[in-house]
Amino acid sequence: MGSAALREKLHCTQQKTHSICWFIYLILHLIDKASLQDPPDILGVVGGSVILSCSYQERVLKPEEINVFWRYNENIIVYNIEKGIPSTKGQNGMFQQRIKSFRSEYPNGNFSLRLSNLKLTDKGQFSCSIPGVFTKHKVRLLVRGMWKQSLLT
Repeated sequence: MGSAALREKLHCTQQKTHSICWFIYLILHLIDKASLQDPPDILGVVGGSVILSCSYQERVLKPEEINVFWRYNENIIVYNIEKGIPSTKGQNGMFQQRIKSFRSEYPNGNFSLRLSNLKLTDKGQFSCSIPGVFTKHKVRLLVRGMWKQSLLT
């Protein structure tokens, strides 16, 4: 929303309220650009699977624009998609043979991953970034142990 439209919505016509309206506009603009919320939690069970979601719906990306970088706890390589081609080059050993992407969904802006055979050590923050398109989408994975059947009855 443009500043003129926002000022008009806030009825910023008097000189006294002009500074207050600009301050409100600035706060609303910053909130729009950066979320103040914690990343969403995903709960998984040891041995199970989870979907780590990442999507971009603003516009259709050309194959050469599809550069997606998944990281664990900010710097550990989980998975890369470079120019629309999946890559496990440099992938940390803790994720080998446990990550699946949905290549047929790339044209729809879906760059989600399935992480299988969950381990307690998978607990942490996963981030998906597409340089030049959007900065980062983060999710926090929580993993719990399996309940023994006798505890449930």
